[in-house]
Amino acid sequence: MYTIHYCETGRQNPDGDRIFRPNGSGDWLFLLFLSPMTVVLPSGTQTAQSGACILYPPDACQDYFAPGVFLNSYIHFSAPEPSIYT
Repeated sequence: MYTIHYCETGRQNPDGDRIFRPNGSGDWLFLLFLSPMTVVLPSGTQTAQSGACILYPPDACQDYFAPGVFLNSYIHFSAPEPSIYT
């Protein structure tokens, strides 16, 4: 069963704000960027355009910031462990 912990649409943080959770949030995070966002990944830094999305696993580092206006929608949720037997 999926459990939604919290979600928000059209969230606006201060311009240029940065989210940095080096150990993740402890749950899944689905983000929909509503403004350009710079995302720091193990493979390097990328700029995502408005309309892009990303799914972070529970323990993955979350590091992203707005080069200007910070606007996104998100869902934090838990999900059952995947099973190769289902």
